[in-house]
Amino acid sequence: MANYQFSQASLTLSFLAGQDQDGNPVFKKATYRNIKEQTTAQQLSDVAAAIGSLSSLPLADVEKTEKQFVI
Repeated sequence: MANYQFSQASLTLSFLAGQDQDGNPVFKKATYRNIKEQTTAQQLSDVAAAIGSLSSLPLADVEKTEKQFVI
């Protein structure tokens, strides 16, 4: 039986940077790699809020991406 094993994770923050000519939102993204497997959602939320507070752009979205491989 195959199983998954954690490989790596990253945290992507999306900031609202304005609107394009058609009025659609434009986002700027910042990605932080090497997130530990055992990091909790609350810890990621706290870090995202702290980083977001340093930006002049409003924080629009936070996404954690995990990569796993089959063993």
